[in-house]
Amino acid sequence: MFYKGAYPGYSITTTDSQLPVQFDVDSIKQKMAEYENGFQRWIGLQNAQINALPTMYSEPSGLMEQYINAIAVAMAVPRRIFEGSERGELASGQDAILWSNRLQERRANYIVPNLVRPFVNRLIRYGIIPEPFNQDYSIDWKPQQYSSEQDSTSQAEAETTLLERYFDAQLDRIMAPQDYLIRYCGMAEKEADSYLNRAKEYQQTQAALTMRAGGMDKEEDFL
Repeated sequence: MFYKGAYPGYSITTTDSQLPVQFDVDSIKQKMAEYENGFQRWIGLQNAQINALPTMYSEPSGLMEQYINAIAVAMAVPRRIFEGSERGELASGQDAILWSNRLQERRANYIVPNLVRPFVNRLIRYGIIPEPFNQDYSIDWKPQQYSSEQDSTSQAEAETTLLERYFDAQLDRIMAPQDYLIRYCGMAEKEADSYLNRAKEYQQTQAALTMRAGGMDKEEDFL
């Protein structure tokens, strides 16, 4: 529509209205095709004059905006994420959450039952992979995360503040650290266990270094 509106039409009229003129239609079509589709910027016609018709051009960005909105709505994709990675980084947290939920829904309702499970069942049937215990298995996906550097920093500050309040209020008397990490810090059980194990190892290492430094005599310390 915009191409037709911006490209002018042409009318071809005779130069002598007193004499009957018979147009050579095939010749005119060939000359116009050479002018429109090639690099030739001139056209020669006998007893005829070419007049450009007025154009009806309008700026297309408004209509393009409507097209993009319609596509994003039809695909159930937040527009700022649909438009690309640069714009996706500026998407709001709510858009990121909605898109993550959309991906999880597609995984659960389409990819797992229609693609992943049939493929795994075929591998089991032909003995490529061993048959699972009780003939059942689960499929886990890594959670989708859309966060900028600023979001990561804010999350780290929030988690640090929660841990400080946990120890300052001595909540470990009524709630185990593992339960607190899982419920209030959003960690998975394995992640919380790994976190606490590393913390315990670090404390033991620091205690051993402190004891070793305190048990040295002056001569050993000098050496």
